[in-house]
Amino acid sequence: MPLALLVLLVLSAMFGLGMVGEFYFRWVHYDENPSHSMKPTLKEGQFVLVVPAWRQLKDGDVVEFVPPIIAVTPRDVDASGKVSVHFIKRVVGVPGDLVEIKKGVLYRNGIAQVEPFTKEKSEVDFKLVKYKGALWPLAIDGDSANGDERTAVPFRISDDKEMETVRALPAVKLPPGYCLVMGDNRNVSFDSRFWGVLPVARVTGLVRL
Repeated sequence: MPLALLVLLVLSAMFGLGMVGEFYFRWVHYDENPSHSMKPTLKEGQFVLVVPAWRQLKDGDVVEFVPPIIAVTPRDVDASGKVSVHFIKRVVGVPGDLVEIKKGVLYRNGIAQVEPFTKEKSEVDFKLVKYKGALWPLAIDGDSANGDERTAVPFRISDDKEMETVRALPAVKLPPGYCLVMGDNRNVSFDSRFWGVLPVARVTGLVRL
């Protein structure tokens, strides 16, 4: 076992709640995330260290966050109406970024990204557009845009003409306070391609692998 990991384990055991002065950390068991959306980076049974997000997010960060309510099932919402689960995904866009997926390749600000951590290319293309006064994620699969059940209900489209309309819209940059997240196992991950932007304020920590 690496010395640094051993030290952290000892500290965690000593301080119970995982608090040392003003620095806190938590161990998260990846089996709690049943979709395995972060394979091959994270594997079943793996423990990861979640530390406070003390700095601005960067592209490529792996983060833990509270997902928006449209991204979870009713069983993941408590009696007060709050989401009671956490997701782990990778940040692919931060405020000011223009993010698109074309032919399975992720482009950030017009530059194709090399992503050796992904299991495979995305089966759907993607762009973020401004539509009906809001930011809409577009998951594009052939002639379809947001046309299947993977897309969160508020963004789902069934009308062919509306699909043509949104497909023609230009991609827009991420505004302040928002990011995009995707799983490394792109084709099983339910992420920003299907439910949209994530408020940075919902990020609860950085994942140390």
